[in-house]
Amino acid sequence: QQRKEMELIKEKEQEVRIIRHDMRLFLNTLIMHINQNDKDAALKLATTLASNIEATTIQHYSNNDIVNYILSDYAEKCKKSSILFHITVELQELNADEIMFSSILSNALDNALNATSSLPLEKRNIKLLLKISNDRLLLSVRNSFQGKIIFSDGLPISTKSGHGYGTQSIRYLTERLGGNCQFTIENNEFV
Repeated sequence: QQRKEMELIKEKEQEVRIIRHDMRLFLNTLIMHINQNDKDAALKLATTLASNIEATTIQHYSNNDIVNYILSDYAEKCKKSSILFHITVELQELNADEIMFSSILSNALDNALNATSSLPLEKRNIKLLLKISNDRLLLSVRNSFQGKIIFSDGLPISTKSGHGYGTQSIRYLTERLGGNCQFTIENNEFV
């Protein structure tokens, strides 16, 4: 998981280096279009530049960089898959082991992304709530899904070969952190 997060950081840093490198070219070309009164070309170039810069942004959801990187990464993945991703973070500091929690968070979001990406566009929806409640860290991920989910020993059972380990990992790590987890269906959402 750490390797995955470090790769994301390196990718974003590389994107920023490329944009900085190309910034001078963009600005000189923009000046040229303005001097030639070519408003449409200048606007198109400025819009492209703004879009490229926005794609490298890591959103600030909390004071924890790993949480910010993970949520930014999944927000971008959801955007590319046309999934509505509602993020509510009501904490600044993470009061749990960062490595174990990042694995829990990534597994939960991975599962939600996989479950929703094949749905019709109007049904693609993931809601995340991350907050401190009664001095305990609360993570809730809700997503739309299709089909029937079968549970065994409180865990959803995957019918796909090589799948189903994410929820097992979530339970294992949550219990190691002294917490508990539940997987349920509420209002036609997997929670």
